[in-house]
Formats: sequence, structure tokens, C-alpha cells
Amino acid sequence: MKDRRFVLFMLLVFMVYANGCAYLMDGTQQTVRIKTQPPGKMVYYQGDPVKDGQSITVRKRTKPPEVNVGTPENPSIAYMESNPNVWLAGDAGLLIFFLIPGVVAFIVDVNTGAWHDLEETQVMYVQNRD
Repeated sequence: MKDRRFVLFMLLVFMVYANGCAYLMDGTQQTVRIKTQPPGKMVYYQGDPVKDGQSITVRKRTKPPEVNVGTPENPSIAYMESNPNVWLAGDAGLLIFFLIPGVVAFIVDVNTGAWHDLEETQVMYVQNRD
């Protein structure tokens, strides 16, 4: 009976630690403000027009989100600026003390895109459309 409780306890501990720190603390979505250069231009995120100065909620993926700085007919893709999320340090701490949960947490953060910490203001350089 004690062995069964120990196994259940360890399973519970594993389930608690099996989420990435960045995923738990920052999630997989982030609101960013789009600023265009030259000012006043429009870009497209997932086919929807985004005006200069507008804030949008983007879903983080394994690579930084894409923005079309061209036109819908003639797209030109730019990637949003991002840095590694500081909560990856939590994954590193788990790796040091609990190998398997640390590996799982890191995999969760990378595969959900939570490891990205997007810049709050994204400057998009828009092509000349004249």
C-alpha cells in the first residue's frame, strides 16, 4: 500500500512540474503594438489589416510570429522581434534538480512558443507600395 501511495505522490509531483515555467507564467499569447516605418502605413497579420499604432494579440509559436509588410497580393514577410523568456531559467533550475521534469518543462516551453518574449512595440519597416 505504501508503494502505491509513493507512486501516486511521485506522479502528482511529475504532473505539477511537467509544465514549462514560461508557459505557466506568460502563456502562449502576447499583446504587442505595431509601429510602422514610415509612419502611418498598414501591415497585415494573418491576413487582417493592422494600422500603425494598433495593438494586436498574437499567438506565440515555435518561431516568431510573421507579419506581411507588403500587400495581400504581393506579400513580404517580416518576423516579430523576440528574446528568450526569462522564465526559461526556471526550466534550467528544474533541469539541475529534477532532470526528467526539467526536460519536459523545456520541451513544453519550446513547443508551445512560450519561450518567446516578444518586444512590446514591434517596428515594421514597410516597403514602398507606390
